[in-house]
Order: sequence, then C-alpha cells, then structure tokens
Amino acid sequence: MCLKEYFRQQKSNKMGKWAIMIREKITVSFLKKLKVGECGKYADIDTPNLQVWVGKKSIAYYLIKKVDGRQHNINIGRYPDMTLEEARQEVLKKLGALANHESISSPSARKNPLLGEAIDFFLAEIENPKTKRDNTSFLEKFSALRGRKIADLTKADISLVHASLRDTPVMANHAVKKLATAISRFSKKLNIAIENPARGIKLYPEKPRLRFLTEEEAPRILEALKKLQNSFRHKVQADALLVMIYTGQRKSNVLSMAVSEIQNGIWVIPAEKSKSRKEIVVPLNEYALEIVQRRQEKSKYGYLFETGRNGKDCQHLQDVRKTFDTACQMAGVTDCHIHDLRRTLGSWMLMSGIPISVVSKTLGHSSIAITEQVYAHLLPGKIADATTEAVSNMLKGKA
Repeated sequence: MCLKEYFRQQKSNKMGKWAIMIREKITVSFLKKLKVGECGKYADIDTPNLQVWVGKKSIAYYLIKKVDGRQHNINIGRYPDMTLEEARQEVLKKLGALANHESISSPSARKNPLLGEAIDFFLAEIENPKTKRDNTSFLEKFSALRGRKIADLTKADISLVHASLRDTPVMANHAVKKLATAISRFSKKLNIAIENPARGIKLYPEKPRLRFLTEEEAPRILEALKKLQNSFRHKVQADALLVMIYTGQRKSNVLSMAVSEIQNGIWVIPAEKSKSRKEIVVPLNEYALEIVQRRQEKSKYGYLFETGRNGKDCQHLQDVRKTFDTACQMAGVTDCHIHDLRRTLGSWMLMSGIPISVVSKTLGHSSIAITEQVYAHLLPGKIADATTEAVSNMLKGKA
C-alpha cells in the first residue's frame, strides 16, 4: 500500500494519535503539493522542531519541543496564511525565548497574527472552567474567521457574523464584545498596534429580563430547597442557592464565600470580587446567618461551600445548576434563571415598601440609577401607592 493511500484510509483518525512522522525537506513547492484532507505530519529537515500537520480542514505549522519532560505541540500558524519563512522565524523566536528562560508558549510579536491565535490566547488566560466554557461558546461563532489575519479583517466581516445571530441579540452582542476583548489583549501582549475590527459594531437593543419569583412561586422554591438541604447529593448547593435568595448577591460571590470574609454577622465582599470593583458590605439576616454559621463550623479549607476530598483538590463550588433545576422541577417553576433569584429579592423588597436606596445598597449596585433601571417596571406602582396615601392624608388633614 502506498503512503498516500494509507493517509486516505486514516482520515477519520485524530492527528494527535498518529504514530507516523515523515522527515521531509519542506519547501514552498512541497507545501503547494499538500492537500487538505490527505492527513499527515511532516518534520522539516532544515529547521529542527518545525513540523507541518495536514488535517481534515487545514494545514498548520507546529513547533514541537520537549521542555522539562513535557512535550509542547504549539500551533504557530496556518498555511497559506503564514509563509514558510515566517513559520521558521517564529520557531527561532520561540526557541530563543526559551533559551532566555521565557515561556515557550508565550506569543511572540509578528506583523500579521491570526484571529485564531488571539482567541486561543484569550481563552488560555481564563482559569475558571465555567467562564472558559461560556467564552468559548461566544467565540466559536467566529470559527470561520480563525485562519484570517487580524489585519485583513474588516468591520464588515464581523458584522456578518453578528447579523447571523440577530435572532439571539444577547448572544450576538456578547460574542462581538468578547472578540473585541480577545483581539485587544492579544495585541497588547504582542506589543503591536492592530486596528480592532470588532470595535464599533452597532449592537442590537437588548430587552432587559424582568423575571422574578411570584407570590405563588417563591414559597414553593424555598420549600423545595429546604427539602434538598437534607439530601447528601444536593445539600451544599441547596445551602448556596438559599444564601443567594436571602442576600440577593451574585452567584459568583456566594459560591466563593470565604470564612475570612465574615465577621460578627457581616459579610464583606472584597473589591476584586465585586462587579463594580468596590467593596460590598452585606449585613446577614437571620435566615442567611443560620446557614453561614453552620457552614463556617464545617469549613476545612477556608470556603463556606467547599468541594473536593483533600486540601490539594479542595476548591469552592463552581456551579449549582443541577440542584437549581431539581428545585424548579419540584416546585413546578419554569423559565427561571439562577440570576432571577437576585432579582427576586430586590423586587420583593420594593413590593414590601423598602426604599429604593436601601435596595440599591443591599444589592451592591454602584448607583441608585442602576437600580432604577433594573426595577423600572415596579416603580410606577410604588409611585401610585405613595401618591394615593399622600392624598388620603391630605383629605384627613393629617400627615
């Protein structure tokens, strides 16, 4: 069997599992003969550590280097977007950086980086698994543009992708924003000036979500979560969800609650954790305090909502989706998001006659204007009630 025929039969294999490597004098004419789909790996004789990988959808240059016992397979660009000479120079730069005790994985400055490189760099910087998944889902919308040079992309290219997502305006807008951030951070890392094609795209109007738990739903959700507190599988997540409801704080802040943040019944969320980048002081009510004190006593590694079996593996909870979905099913509640729990407390405080300034302070909004914007749908009713009471007092001649 000829080698070419062998490659054809192996198209369904993943490149990373191939055992065959062909040493070849890679030239421009050799590259022109390669065809996408005729999978193979070729090691350049003239430039050690440079390989050309032919896959099902693309042809790419790779730097292969073993460092401290670990082999690094670093994608440095795609052919023909990157020339052979550019690939060789890139390999030399990275090997030079390694000799100077720099990271071999760090991007090095090139005049024409690819969009895919910016996206990969941005995602690699994200440590939180859920945040990485969310950002990956947004940036996957631009997968067709990954092999394009950023300098060659235009706002029209990005706008076409944005327009294709018009049925989901929030998703469309987030995708463009994340792409703009990825390009900006990558160009800053490379210390090169690149016109950001994702900046200045006209975003779709986003209808704010007004959902909160109603008079019928709130008691049922609370009852379901209290039952789940007795379940070995759900008890930690149920406690966390109840604290979200009782305090109105964001999921990320509740899940990462540290014992050191709580003193004398007051929870102080550090500025670096808050969305507004300002410290948030949360006096804990009796419902939240009961859970917090109980979990403080059980804490082994400094978090209230811990996961992991030992100190090395232990971390705080990353998500509560399974328990939340279970509670919604038990309570017969549909179309409810976890963030709606935060909006529920704010809505019920306003409906209970609490001043909007207190609600704003409770939720940690940076200004009352933001609170008014989020809860604008409830304010007309509150104003009508207030003016009715004022007129009634005037008729009685008594304030």
